Amino acid sequence: MLSAIAASAELGNFCFGKQCHAHVLRNGLESWDNIGNAIIDMYTKCGKQEWACKVFDRMPNKTIVSWNSLIAGYVRNGDVESAQSMFYEMPERNLVSWNTMIRALVQESCFNDAIELFRRMHNEGVRADRVTMMSVASACGYLGALDLAKWTYTCIGKYSIQCDMRLSTALVDMFARCGDTQSAMEVFDTMKERDVSSWTAAIGAMAMEGNGERAVELFHEMLRQGVKPDEVVFRGSTYSM
Repeated sequence: MLSAIAASAELGNFCFGKQCHAHVLRNGLESWDNIGNAIIDMYTKCGKQEWACKVFDRMPNKTIVSWNSLIAGYVRNGDVESAQSMFYEMPERNLVSWNTMIRALVQESCFNDAIELFRRMHNEGVRADRVTMMSVASACGYLGALDLAKWTYTCIGKYSIQCDMRLSTALVDMFARCGDTQSAMEVFDTMKERDVSSWTAAIGAMAMEGNGERAVELFHEMLRQGVKPDEVVFRGSTYSM
């Protein structure tokens, strides 16, 4: 049953999802936590947040997964305000809860709110992970707040978070947007793997600094390494010429 509900969720097939829910009700399975959570997730992915809320309200045992699923649904369906209200109503929160809410605030361009929520998470002793720091780095970059950017980078070391390609790229972009191209390139130079987004961030950093020569060098180095440029890279390299 779980597989069928999950399939309807991934396909966004509301009709099939309703049939699965009806089967659950007929067979008295609605009290199973994992079944209830899967149905909530299915309805939110089908864009039926109100149906998900009804299932949530009727659940005898609301687990942290139940809360997280409903909050993620609100975010997915564009109601960040309701997601935030539910977040603060939660009897307990885990890392997924914090990450979902911080990422949602960043996506809504509420960068200061995202940073403040991260500070609260930090003060409550919740250990951040790569997902957290990618959102925070993005917020810092858009704010152009170098002090916050440096603090964010320090937090990554404090939490012993391994910088994979996506997080490193986010850091390069963060430092570049904050005007610290030296730190941006230091992060870029430590990267063992780089995709087109990584190269784009580095080329953009050099272009913002006015170092057109280095930007063009990076562009040609990227080509030599077999990375296919996209439109964003072309714009960055053209701008620097």
